[in-house]
Amino acid sequence: MPPRKARGSKKKSEEVLGEPAQPQVEGTVTEESVEEMPEVTEASSKGKERADVSEETAEEPAACEQTEENDVAEATKKAKPTAEERLAKIQELRRRMNQSTLDNRKTLIEDHQKLRTTTRELARLEKQKRLAENLREKITAEETGDDVQRKKNWNYSIEQNDKWEEKLKRAEEKEKYEFNDQAARSERMYARSTEKLKVNLTAYNRQKEAALGLPAGTLAPVAASSNALAAPASSAVAAAGGAYGSANSLSYAKERPDDDAIDNVVRDMNEKYERRNAQAKKRRAKDDAEEGDITYINDRNKVFNKKINRFFDKYTSEIRENFERGTAL
Repeated sequence: MPPRKARGSKKKSEEVLGEPAQPQVEGTVTEESVEEMPEVTEASSKGKERADVSEETAEEPAACEQTEENDVAEATKKAKPTAEERLAKIQELRRRMNQSTLDNRKTLIEDHQKLRTTTRELARLEKQKRLAENLREKITAEETGDDVQRKKNWNYSIEQNDKWEEKLKRAEEKEKYEFNDQAARSERMYARSTEKLKVNLTAYNRQKEAALGLPAGTLAPVAASSNALAAPASSAVAAAGGAYGSANSLSYAKERPDDDAIDNVVRDMNEKYERRNAQAKKRRAKDDAEEGDITYINDRNKVFNKKINRFFDKYTSEIRENFERGTAL
């Protein structure tokens, strides 16, 4: 048993010498192996350094994550409002909501009033506004001691003043026919027509002289501003006999006016026709503006709708407007 002997000899040598025996390395130790020993130690030291660096790099992300979590926590603490701030914000939102509701209702009422206001109502309101301004100017002038009418006349020209005086004159004439019937209206139309038709007194006197058999120049106007004529002598009238005709004479419509008189009559008739058409056009435009939307299919239906609206608009206008806006129940 050679191996056992070797172990026993080894123990004996350790006991004799008092030192532990070095382990025997198999093989021989050469110079190359001795030179390689320090290199192994350097590599091991570099490995330790790399291990330390890797541990440090592993610790750095953990520290960064910890700091980020701390920052997020602080930010959430700062962003989270308090109870007072939330209450103030809710009150502000309620105030805005109430204000928007009031504004919307105010706008709705204004639009509703605009739809109900017709052209005639606008004219009436404008007239009331002018009257209020005139009253305010009058009160101010009385306080300062100024003449209101004179102050107003400074803004008018001579032509405008003449037109105003003519308008006042026509208004005075209209007062005479405040209560009139068909006969009074006919008389008024005749007087208005004869005012525009100027009579040629010279030609009329010539025709009258020829009819009465008087010498030329016998009849003449009394004054340039008067239409009255000088009465002929009774003998001349008697000599003329029935020159003008009577109830028993058979001569009728034998007098032919000249071309100028015919042109004047035609011109006056055309002016009346144009004036009547202009008034009818204004009346139609006024009716269309008051009606707004077209609700008729012909003129007869238009008249019928006017009669219906005259009696029932005050009851049905609001319902119709609600249907048009889509707010009806």
